[in-house]
Amino acid sequence: MIETVGLVKVRGQRRVVDDAYLKVAGGRVTAFLGPNGAGKSSTMRLIAGLDRPTAGTALVDGRPIGSWEHPASMLGGLLDPPAIHPRWRVHEHLRYLGATHGLSRSRVTEVVEECGLDGFRDRRGRELSLGMRQRLGIAMAILANPANLMLDEPANGLDPQGMRWLRRLLRHYAEAGAVVLLSSHQMREVQDIADDVAVILNGRIVTHRPIAKFLIGTDQRTVVRTPDADRLGPAIQRAGGRIVNEPGRLVVVGLSGDQVGRLAFEHQAQLWELHTELAALEDVYLDFIDSELAAERVVPSSPRRALLDIHTSAPGISHAQPANN
Repeated sequence: MIETVGLVKVRGQRRVVDDAYLKVAGGRVTAFLGPNGAGKSSTMRLIAGLDRPTAGTALVDGRPIGSWEHPASMLGGLLDPPAIHPRWRVHEHLRYLGATHGLSRSRVTEVVEECGLDGFRDRRGRELSLGMRQRLGIAMAILANPANLMLDEPANGLDPQGMRWLRRLLRHYAEAGAVVLLSSHQMREVQDIADDVAVILNGRIVTHRPIAKFLIGTDQRTVVRTPDADRLGPAIQRAGGRIVNEPGRLVVVGLSGDQVGRLAFEHQAQLWELHTELAALEDVYLDFIDSELAAERVVPSSPRRALLDIHTSAPGISHAQPANN
């Protein structure tokens, strides 16, 4: 499990992580979403022990990552563009890293094959495409066979074949019981792979729920093809549905497929097609962010947050320099 408890990070006058509470269970793929600058990367760096929190705690399987004897076996991470030496070959990157973790060369060979790098093992870093560099970075993250994975924009540069490989890899780790926490702006890929969604906005975790429940909160779109639209259309509207006319079909918003089917039966309307479209995660996410931002503009800060502001502005607290988020 990965958990943050009241996590705060202040940089200069800005609170980049703001009283963040997050609990990510093993056996699931959790997408960590938020606009640029919302605090995703900062939170992940705090979890990985790369930055020190101003307040609060980040735990990996119940302990700060730095307190584990072998941190790399507890958490594998890709949080920045992978550090690739231009003159080192692919297998050398993994062999040298494996030696620091006390790993065998057979493990290096296994990971090279698992990450689709066997045909590139002798290529130098400067000869790798962006997608291959990304595969190498992920290979370095999983080299120590970590109990948990945390990846920031892991799909960068991957072609369709690479995206399929990444989906299978993440699902494999989740099915083995690992926490898989990833950030991404590629909503279609997130919708295909994620079990859960956590959204951060202005440094605060504003929702964390199964992706199915996140999508259910929006209006359903029921697609209808019928030769009797003149009878069925008015019946749908009287029942509270809204109709969007598209070429060759009606798209009904606000009524389920069962409700539309019942109306078609009652009004003797023939149906050629009836199905419910899944909401697109990108649309749901953007609507959610807009509504959260609108709510923030009208709701004053809570007394608890005001107290936290006073605490973290107290003398003696050191402030790190700004970093990319």
